[in-house]
This record gives sequence, C-alpha cells and structure tokens, in this order.
Amino acid sequence: VPVAGSLSNAMNSKVYGVALVASPDTDAPSRDVIISRAYYSAAEQQLKQASGQIVVSWKLKFLPSA
Repeated sequence: VPVAGSLSNAMNSKVYGVALVASPDTDAPSRDVIISRAYYSAAEQQLKQASGQIVVSWKLKFLPSA
C-alpha cells in the first residue's frame, strides 16, 4: 500500500525510483529492511498511465553459506 495514497494518472504520479523491501513486522514499519533500490535519471522517469500498471522485477542470487 503506497504511503502517500494511490498512484494515478489524475494525480500526475511519476515513478522516479523503485525498491525491494522486506517487512518482517507489519506493525513496525521502521524495522523494514531495504534489500535493493534504484533511482531513474530525469529522462527515464515515467508518468503513471491511466491504462497501465507498474511492475518491477528483481533477480536475486543467494550464495551458499560458508
């Protein structure tokens, strides 16, 4: 659930970055763990289109423990 409300084209919502976050305790958002994040340059930022959805994917590689 977005912190500041819903993303929409009516609000000129713009995607300027993405993050992959683990939330071990939903009652304590300050304990969320940021796994990865990235920000787009101004030229790569995208406005939310009325007919579209925002989808982000990550490839994670877990290394064997020693």
